[in-house]
Amino acid sequence: MADACQSMPCQDVYPVGRTFQPDLSTVWLMSFIARFVTLLVDVITCVGQARTLKWPGCRAKRFDVMLTGSFCSNGWLEAHLRPIIMTSQCRCIWVVTDQPLQQFPKVMYICPHRLLQRMVGKTLARSLAFFWAVSIKQPHVVGGFHMLCNGMLALLCGRLIGARVIYFCVGGWAEFVGGGAFSDNRIFGRIGNADPRLEKSLLRIARRFDLTVTMGKRARRFLVERGVRSIVVIAGGIDEIRFRVHANEDEPKYDLILVGRLAPIKRVDVFLQTVKLLATVRPSVSAVIVGDGPLLAPMKNLAKILGIQDCVTFAGFQVDVSAWLKLARIFVLTSDSEGLSLSLMEAMMAGLPAVVSDVGDLRDLLMDGRNGFLVRQGDPAVFSEKIAKILADENTLKQFAEAARLSGLAYSLDAARHKWERVFASLMHQPFPE
Repeated sequence: MADACQSMPCQDVYPVGRTFQPDLSTVWLMSFIARFVTLLVDVITCVGQARTLKWPGCRAKRFDVMLTGSFCSNGWLEAHLRPIIMTSQCRCIWVVTDQPLQQFPKVMYICPHRLLQRMVGKTLARSLAFFWAVSIKQPHVVGGFHMLCNGMLALLCGRLIGARVIYFCVGGWAEFVGGGAFSDNRIFGRIGNADPRLEKSLLRIARRFDLTVTMGKRARRFLVERGVRSIVVIAGGIDEIRFRVHANEDEPKYDLILVGRLAPIKRVDVFLQTVKLLATVRPSVSAVIVGDGPLLAPMKNLAKILGIQDCVTFAGFQVDVSAWLKLARIFVLTSDSEGLSLSLMEAMMAGLPAVVSDVGDLRDLLMDGRNGFLVRQGDPAVFSEKIAKILADENTLKQFAEAARLSGLAYSLDAARHKWERVFASLMHQPFPE
């Protein structure tokens, strides 16, 4: 396999500023388990493909889909499910997840019992529920969000029943590089050090899916260069009506908004340092952070240490993100790694120019100097400089906002629906991978 950094800048693959302090007593065990799981899935998949499998969807004009994942928000789930529901080929979708989320037509939730989740943990309970549901429901298409472990489980179950299998690579190449050591996965992220052998194992598994869905073009290129085929780029679909900007809306309350889960990979500390630097030149600067996560308390404490607690509002988890986006002027994303961020898509649809880390697939949507700015990750000084440039000129802010809205419209629900209709049409006649 080609080296992980071949044909793309090293900083695009290995996050800058990430520091790992793994529990050394568990590193070896984590690595062993990871390799064992990938080997087990690889062997079982090979055995399954040696059998003669006939996809029942070939005879069906409409078919059933079953997906699994740990979905962090209703908006995230809606962006991926609604375009599929809207297709003429989809009869229904079963979603196996930890707890029921937003209700949609033709969508049914299958959740493990809470007692089982407490006994064996959410991940194992969800895996058992998915295996049981696939065996009983016999869907035509199964899929998993993220390779570890939903994608692996979907591949195993799909091959056992002869269904088409889709892998949703929502985390981009971070799900593979170094064996997932740089991803936001709670288990494999603890490995701490890049493991090339584990990376190769994960890529071997990726080659066995009938279809891989990436959020952007750069993730697709990364996988294609490493031998993965049958890849399509579908970032999801945003409801343009809900995020439409109205002329009579009130003056924005906040200069900056960050939307996301408060986890290490999101680098909210860089956002707070950016606000600190901006406050030195714009004392009235105001910011809001929408989202919850394990770093909520530490980030509130950091804001106090930096002396910007009065400048930053921690809004916590919010169901209606669109209402908060309409209260801000500029969207900021300081992540070390991303696919194509759903929150960026929503912000653009709402007409917010953005200043984001130049990572992952964010370049697919953000055109540097036209609807926002791309910044090398982990650099608060450059973030503050680019933000100040937009805030200093009302005409620039207006031009960027108009360009952002136009860019966001390319990711509407209808645009995503058309892509999924083409995908399902091709899956109905596609041979199984060798």
